Amino acid sequence: MTEDDWREIMEVNAFAPLRLIRAAYPQLKTAGGRVLIVSSVGGKVAVPHLGPYSMSKFASAGLGAALNAELARDGISVTTVLPALMQTGSPKNAVIKGDFEKEYAWFATLDNTPLVSMPADTAARQMVDALVRGDAETMIGLPALALKYAQALAPS
Repeated sequence: MTEDDWREIMEVNAFAPLRLIRAAYPQLKTAGGRVLIVSSVGGKVAVPHLGPYSMSKFASAGLGAALNAELARDGISVTTVLPALMQTGSPKNAVIKGDFEKEYAWFATLDNTPLVSMPADTAARQMVDALVRGDAETMIGLPALALKYAQALAPS
């Protein structure tokens, strides 16, 4: 990946949500609104071969935590969700460099494995539930929780 690749992914996954929230801030403050930031398990556990993605998702998770604390005084709640793989067809849109065929095959296989990935509608329901409950942050799916605890126990 080039530095431009890293910057582009940061723009999409970290700066775009920030800009959207800033633009909506007056309405959110008036309404006592709720914000949902969709990060990724990659925002807590670095994903091999996806360094730019992981960095951008760590940033989006940090953005959610910071804004949740800062915007609470204005009656705005921020929920950050960190889902595991979802069955969305995302491998078709992933930026893959290096050994494309091998990397794509690995990602596409995991994306369609029922115990590893979850249907998008199931993940969406869990995200909405977390938003309605007012959770500050929540992992979505058992693989996300398993990875979070595995990394806590064995960071390397």
